[in-house]
Amino acid sequence: MHRKAYFAKRIKSIISVCLITFGIANTTQAQKKSISKNNELWIQYYSQISLSEKWVWLTDGGYRWNGFFSGPSQFIVRTGFGKNLNGSFRLAAGFAHLGFYSEEILNQFEYRPYQEVQLKNSLNKTGITQRLRLEERFFRNRIDHSGSFNFRFRYMLQFNIPVMNMISGHPDKMLALNIGDEIFINAGNDITYNVFDQNRLLIGPAFQANANLEVKLTYNSLFAADDSPGEYKHAHIFWVGINQILDFRN
Repeated sequence: MHRKAYFAKRIKSIISVCLITFGIANTTQAQKKSISKNNELWIQYYSQISLSEKWVWLTDGGYRWNGFFSGPSQFIVRTGFGKNLNGSFRLAAGFAHLGFYSEEILNQFEYRPYQEVQLKNSLNKTGITQRLRLEERFFRNRIDHSGSFNFRFRYMLQFNIPVMNMISGHPDKMLALNIGDEIFINAGNDITYNVFDQNRLLIGPAFQANANLEVKLTYNSLFAADDSPGEYKHAHIFWVGINQILDFRN
């Protein structure tokens, strides 16, 4: 009973955070002056390599298009190391490199160190992941070599809900539903009007091929501040993610 009461209390806290997150996003949207809309396609590969009982090597890379392959939008490569303090809590830090396109021309780079804490729990069979990440974002324009810097805080809450076994007798081959939200907040001297950066509402199926390989098809409803005051964008994003776990301990 004590364990159930503990998780019930945590769920109430998580729901409260969700409501606050949605409230911030909706308040920002209500204050909008104009919203541009578009569709995007994201493809990303993630790997988690166990180096020891506590240390993991985290890498991912992806590419993003406006529309469905109609033109490049962005690329990202990222790597870092994490330390598992116990079965549910992990600290990590790393570095990401990004490139941004405008009219199919690569015109801006970003160099992004990051630090994060991640907490994983479960309620019955539903997995609950919370992640808080701090990013230091260094931008450089490829054309005129101008630059800027800001901090960004990200908080993500995600639920992994098992739906069914895809093959009878193979519990590791599972179909699940992922539902989550992630909010991004900017800070720093170069931030004037766009303290709110973006909010991502995430939902989609996850196909667990085995204990070490998962494919996720996610719909991402992204609402973000644009480069000009009072300008926002709402993007409908189809996001394909491949997660792989590798074990180098032996």
